Amino acid sequence: MHGVMGKPPGAATDKSENATSRLMLLLLVAMTGVAPISLYMLVPALPVLAKDFGRDISIAQMTVSLYMVGIACSQIIMGPLSDRFGRRPVLLSGLGLMVAASAACIFADTLPQLIAARFLQALGGATGMVVSRAIIRDLYSRERIGAMISLVIAVMMIAQMLSPLTGGLLETAFGWRAIFYVITAASLVIAVAIALALPETRRDPARPADSAAMSAACSKAAPSSATCCARYWPRRSSSPLPAPGPTSWSRRWAAPAPNTARGLPPRAWPI
Repeated sequence: MHGVMGKPPGAATDKSENATSRLMLLLLVAMTGVAPISLYMLVPALPVLAKDFGRDISIAQMTVSLYMVGIACSQIIMGPLSDRFGRRPVLLSGLGLMVAASAACIFADTLPQLIAARFLQALGGATGMVVSRAIIRDLYSRERIGAMISLVIAVMMIAQMLSPLTGGLLETAFGWRAIFYVITAASLVIAVAIALALPETRRDPARPADSAAMSAACSKAAPSSATCCARYWPRRSSSPLPAPGPTSWSRRWAAPAPNTARGLPPRAWPI
C-alpha cells in the first residue's frame, strides 16, 4: 500500500509543550531578574542624583542600600503569603506595587522621596525572586528542580552584568529619570504577561476536616493489635506458643517463668 505519511500523533502535542515550556522559562527569568536588574541600573547615576538634589553622595547611596533592605524584607514576607493565598495573586500584587513605586520614583522631588519609593519598589519587585522558586517546585519534578533554578539564575546573572551599562547609557542620553521610565515599562509588561499566561500553580493543601475524616476512617479500617497477632500467629497444635491475645503478651513477658530454673523445656512454660 502506498499513501501519504502524516505527522506522528504526538508531534503537535510535543510542539505545544515545548512552546509552553519556553514561555514559562521566559516568565520565570523575567520575574526573577526584574528586581536585581533595577538595583544595578541606577548605580551609574548616583553622582548625578547627588548633584541634582544638592545632597552628599552618601545620602544618594541610600537609594541602593534601602533597595537591598527592601529585597530582604520582601523575601521574608512574600514567601508565607504565597503559600497562604497562592502564587499568582501575590506575584501580581508585588509587581503592581513595583509599577506604582517606579512611577513615584519618576516624579520624586526630593531625595528622601526617591529613597522611600525605591524601598517600595524593591519590596514589590523582589516578589518574583521568591515566588519563581516556589513555582519551579510546583511545576517540575524533583530531578529537574535544580536544573531549572540553575538555568534561571544563569540567565538572570547575564542580564545583571548588562544592567549597569544600560543604566549608564540611559542616564547619559536622557537623564536619570529615563531609567525609571524603562523600569516602569518593563515591570508593567511583565505583570501583564503573568496575568495573561501564568496560571495558579500552588497545590491546595488538605483541609483539616478532610484530614480528620481520613484519620477516623483509617482507625476504623485498621485491625486491632489482637486481630493482627491472631492473623500472623495462628493457633496450631504443633506450635509451642498459643495465639497471643490482648493480655498474653504481658503474662508471657512480665517475669521469667520459674520452670526455667528447673531446666524444663520451653514447651512446659506456664502461660
